Amino acid sequence: MANPIANFPKGFTNGVAINGMPVFQTFSTSAGPANTSNSGVYWVDSVNGADGNPGTYVLPLATIGRAFALVKAYDVIMLKPGHAETLANATAASTLWNVANVSIVGLGYGAQRPTFSMSATTSTITPSAANISVQNVLFLGTAATTFVASCFTVTTAKDFRVDGCEFRDSSATTGF
Repeated sequence: MANPIANFPKGFTNGVAINGMPVFQTFSTSAGPANTSNSGVYWVDSVNGADGNPGTYVLPLATIGRAFALVKAYDVIMLKPGHAETLANATAASTLWNVANVSIVGLGYGAQRPTFSMSATTSTITPSAANISVQNVLFLGTAATTFVASCFTVTTAKDFRVDGCEFRDSSATTGF
């Protein structure tokens, strides 16, 4: 039997070092009741997840949309390596990213980073809450036209931040 991942919901008052490396990334979370780990961190994995899961590391959600339905302010959405979603139209994309003070963190490197494919010229993510950040995610333009209008439309979301993400075309006939 594999060892379960250690969980310290009250944190470490004086900090912590793992294998001699201090862990500096700290954040407060809401620890919502749907997350049985009480961590306020929701895991998303399109390969092994299901939207009926609680969003723990072992039982991840399948979509970021479901994660946003569960998170509260100051929670974190962790996207596992290899996670992939296709946003086929403006309606699918605009229903996401609507809770303030949420961090979205993609894990993985290169092609294993979480990927959002924008498959229509109207595929646009419209954050509607303040202080949302997204890190280390690949956004891929796959629309069968020469131009995808925009990946993000930010009109009301103050202090929206994109950090360490990549925007890429899938071929010479697509584009952001």
